[in-house]
Amino acid sequence: MIDAPIIWGRYETEHGILTGINSGLMLNSRPVLTGSYRDSIEITVTKTATNSRAVPAVGTVALGFNIPPTGRRPFGPYVHRGWSGVPTYEAAIVQAAGKPREPDAIYDEPEVITGAGGEGEGRFWCRIPPGKTASVHRVFNPADTPLTVRVRVNGRDTTATIAPGATAAVSVPLTADATTVECLVHGDRRLVLLETSFE
Repeated sequence: MIDAPIIWGRYETEHGILTGINSGLMLNSRPVLTGSYRDSIEITVTKTATNSRAVPAVGTVALGFNIPPTGRRPFGPYVHRGWSGVPTYEAAIVQAAGKPREPDAIYDEPEVITGAGGEGEGRFWCRIPPGKTASVHRVFNPADTPLTVRVRVNGRDTTATIAPGATAAVSVPLTADATTVECLVHGDRRLVLLETSFE
């Protein structure tokens, strides 16, 4: 039962409604410095050809440098494709012989994300107390371009365009008798879902 705001990334407020990454909502991390480092070293994010790396502006990663979760990003959908990526003996023989086969997640190429990272989605289900009339989601856009998010709650959609560096509250009306909620967040994978509340 969700009777207080969900601060995404703070597990005690999520009440176990997400079970790993299967929901498609991936943890978003933000580098911070603690203790005496907090005021003396600036953190910068350096983008390389393969990834982004947060490092203190002076020196290397030191004690007190933490990367706690801050919100969740829509990175799904995920599909269960089997128990492992290790090919079976029979499948390896078929592939080596060049025989035709059905598409197989073990051998076929994974999704390639090009450009700015593509779009993703994540969903969760929860119960809420009766009498709630709206589902409100605070979404942050860390990009330098406007990004659009679509939030669907129990089949009702609301779409919002969020300015660069801004946080928007996206509200979706609920039916008067709603006590079970299915929520889907769809948008650019750079968007960060910070908070969800039911009012």
